Amino acid sequence: MVAAGASVGRVRGMTDSRGRTTDAGTLSQAVQVLGLDSVPAAGDTFRVFAAEADARAAASDVKEAMRLQRLAEMSGGANSVTLASLATVDEDQETLQKMNLVIKTDSSGTLEAVKGALLGLPQDTVALRFLHAASGEVTPSDIDLARISGGAIIGFNVDIPEDVRATAKSLGVVINTYKVRGG
Repeated sequence: MVAAGASVGRVRGMTDSRGRTTDAGTLSQAVQVLGLDSVPAAGDTFRVFAAEADARAAASDVKEAMRLQRLAEMSGGANSVTLASLATVDEDQETLQKMNLVIKTDSSGTLEAVKGALLGLPQDTVALRFLHAASGEVTPSDIDLARISGGAIIGFNVDIPEDVRATAKSLGVVINTYKVRGG
C-alpha cells in the first residue's frame, strides 16, 4: 500500500513519461501511478506501507490536517471586501480587510502557480483569504461557499457550465474566469 498526501491505494501499474511500463520512479522523473483512490496534490511525497491500515491512517491524518488548515484560513475578522468594493478600499484605513476567494483551475500545477502569484501581491490593506482552492470545474457548492462568505469565485483555464453560471448570477455571486497560457 502507498499513501501520497490524502491519496491511498495499491499500485496496480506504473508507466513513465513515454508510456512504457516501469517498476520504479526516481526524483524528477514523471511517472503515472494507477490504483490510488484520488489524485495527489503537486509535491506530495509517496510513502510505502506494509499494512493497509497504516497507509489509510496516514492519508486520514493528512486529510484532517488539510481540513483544519482550511478552517483556519476561513476563520478571522469580520472586515471583508468584495471584488466590487475593492476599488473603494480606503488605503488610510488602519484595519486590514479580508477578501474571500474560491479559486478553481484546470490542474494542480496551475493552482499552485496562481496561489503563489496572488500571495505575492502586497496585502497592506486587503488580505486574500482562500476559502477553497482546487482543480476542477466550478460546482454549486463553490457558489454556496462564496455566497455565504460574501466572496468571489475566480477560475483559471476552466469553463463554467451554463446552469452553474445561471445559479451564481441569480444568487449574486461574482465569477471571473481567465485563460492563462504558458510562456
